[in-house]
Amino acid sequence: MKTSIHVDHIKCEGCCNKIISELSKLDHISNVETNLSEEKVSFDYKDSSHRQKVIETLKTLGYPPKSDATDTSSGSKSFFNRMTNKFSK
Repeated sequence: MKTSIHVDHIKCEGCCNKIISELSKLDHISNVETNLSEEKVSFDYKDSSHRQKVIETLKTLGYPPKSDATDTSSGSKSFFNRMTNKFSK
């Protein structure tokens, strides 16, 4: 199945690359794509438990689905992840 999730805190290509890299590591997840201008992540998955794993991974990375964007701790984590990603290259 193919799905798209609108997420918060995608601000640059580094964010997109991080999301693609991390989600591509998950079992039963494939064809991960991001759309920076729409703040959207698209991917193929096998069943709802795999989709839920993607959502949990996005939250952990600091990119919660738009409906969860009110969690202020995610914004700080996203900023930290973006800064870490920039300096680790």
